[in-house]
Amino acid sequence: MKKIITLVIVIIVALLIFICFYPIVQEKSVDLSPDRESFQVLDLEGQSLLNFSIEDWQDWAEANWNNSLSEPLMIGQEEITPDRFLAFDAVVLSPNFEEVAFSLSSYAMLTDLSLVNIIDLNSGQIRMSSKGTFGQIGEIQWDPSGRYLAYSLNTARAGGDALAVDETDRLTKKFRLGESEIVAGLQIEDQIDSGVLNPEFRNLSWAETGSRLHFTTNTLNIGQNAFWSIDPNGIDLVLEEITPVESWFEKTGVLIINNPGIPADSWHLSYEEAGAPGLLIEIQIDEETECLGNSDYCQRLIDRDEALAGQSVNLKGIIEGEYLKVTEIGF
Repeated sequence: MKKIITLVIVIIVALLIFICFYPIVQEKSVDLSPDRESFQVLDLEGQSLLNFSIEDWQDWAEANWNNSLSEPLMIGQEEITPDRFLAFDAVVLSPNFEEVAFSLSSYAMLTDLSLVNIIDLNSGQIRMSSKGTFGQIGEIQWDPSGRYLAYSLNTARAGGDALAVDETDRLTKKFRLGESEIVAGLQIEDQIDSGVLNPEFRNLSWAETGSRLHFTTNTLNIGQNAFWSIDPNGIDLVLEEITPVESWFEKTGVLIINNPGIPADSWHLSYEEAGAPGLLIEIQIDEETECLGNSDYCQRLIDRDEALAGQSVNLKGIIEGEYLKVTEIGF
């Protein structure tokens, strides 16, 4: 009997120790409103645990602005104040569901300036980055330990123009990557000699241990993806792999428009593949399409100039649903 009582006591003590050191995680979700002016944190039953608006943040920022920032927020010679932040850009829960990271941006002189914030769901306390980050935050990811935040930055030049990682305890920046680091990495691997690149940082994901951040960029060769990883401290950038884009299309064929049996007023390419002659795909050409050989032909195609029907062309682009978005056309 004593052995049974002793065993029960041991089990109870073990359970208490487990509960103290490994508390049960209460899963939650976060919902950003369509107008991006508020977000809610919900429990698994859909009950609201927090409703936080842009006005709530502005009130907090007005009271804590000077203490939170290490220097005035400036875009050129223009000082940015809390009332200049009008919506949330990104909102994401921490891995333990105890905190929410969110970002806001202000715009002036063709430039976005972002602030990263974290709100503690238990205490309601907010901490904010002490300096602004140029660009508007797009994709944002916590690492599994909750120690780091990785995010992509959209600029006036391009979407995904940069990548940054912050440490979450004080929201201090660990590093920022841009075009120059990616071009240098490609050069080291003998992928390119030189050139101008829009990296389009995307597909951010952390290794389960949080030891590496993985992400994708463009290369200077259209139709290729580069897969990278980097240490959270910003060292040891590794080019893991280069692969072709699965939806990449490159064919030579003939332009047709308003032929019987195809949708009216839309250009199609008639082309052949081994064992499959007479294939058709609808094509989309716009002001971003690069026109090789005859620069005025792209505008004539946009204007549906039927005189170009029957013209032999080489098209490069990305298949999006049922049509081809043409990035380059050669005559």
